[in-house]
Amino acid sequence: MLTEEFTDGWKPIHVGFEGAPLSINGINPWSHAGNWRQVSQEHIVVPHPAYPSERHRAWVYEITIPGKAVCFAATELSNGVWGSTCDGPLHSQARGCFTATGLCSASFRRSTWAPKSSTISKPSVKQFARESTTNDGASMQRILAIGGGGFMMEDSPSPIDRHITRLTGKARPRICYLATPSGDLPAHLDKFHAAYGSMGCKTSHLAFFRQPDSRSILVSDFRPRLLEQDAIYVGGGNTRSALAVWREWGLDTTLREAWECGVLLAGMSAGAMCWFEAGLTDSFWGSAHRPLDCLGLLPGGCAVHYSSDPKRRETLHAAQQARTIPPSIAIDDFAAAMYLGTSLDRVLSWRTGSTAYQAYREGGTVIETPLPAEQIGQ
Repeated sequence: MLTEEFTDGWKPIHVGFEGAPLSINGINPWSHAGNWRQVSQEHIVVPHPAYPSERHRAWVYEITIPGKAVCFAATELSNGVWGSTCDGPLHSQARGCFTATGLCSASFRRSTWAPKSSTISKPSVKQFARESTTNDGASMQRILAIGGGGFMMEDSPSPIDRHITRLTGKARPRICYLATPSGDLPAHLDKFHAAYGSMGCKTSHLAFFRQPDSRSILVSDFRPRLLEQDAIYVGGGNTRSALAVWREWGLDTTLREAWECGVLLAGMSAGAMCWFEAGLTDSFWGSAHRPLDCLGLLPGGCAVHYSSDPKRRETLHAAQQARTIPPSIAIDDFAAAMYLGTSLDRVLSWRTGSTAYQAYREGGTVIETPLPAEQIGQ
């Protein structure tokens, strides 16, 4: 494990897709990949954007074209996942992203389900910029989708709850709970405040179905309050009903804004599916699991509680065959999928055998591939 001190002044600012526009002083390094010149044998040490305690070495490169020159650093943060950095006033307008293939790099065919993109995106590349440079509003966008577990299903708090607090990078993070999928059940609200309060968090909740109390964010004032949070956590329940309420009140727009501003979004079960283009849900009471259009912050579909209920696998495979749901990630209980930008960064597990899977149709066959999981809480 790398133990060198972080190089002063570098911080993550953005994530994104492979080949997406990146401009450093008007130059897109992807368009000049053959012209990168390493200018120093010295390296800098930067943190992983989602795991600030991880250290990574990055090396400095220069691109020179007629009338322009840029300097940046790059490193491979994990398997095929690259980071870039910018330095100095010349490069203060750095924007956009690098990406490369990695953990979830399979390229999927476009299906007949086509309201939005129907691919699972590749892991993203992270960028860094000097704290003294202009960010231009770019922020690290992160979503943690939990298949099942956490304070609602385990002893409180569980390893994934503690992991969420660490992801904020704050000693006393502000975390707001949305229990809309459960109709704001008081027992769920109380359990959240007890679990995260015991970890030193400044907790609050936004409830549409209960009278406000001293812990509440008021419905009339939720936008500015949510945007000042370090994390927003969505609980389990009826995904379809929650989405209807959020859209009626305009909360769907605020959640996207919070994500774009760098607020960590997390959730379990319904609170995991809601972030994707589609979720495989039993929210249509009285019928089998069916695909549901969700918020669309993340591409593809999502299934939860995957290995604990054989019917979910059967239904997901049938939906893939019928092309009624895009290529999907299926997440077990006691596992979670961490996304940077719209790209899968890693799978986390805190129980032996729990993981996540890619599921997609290739020709006439549904392919299901287990993903390697990083163990936490051990």
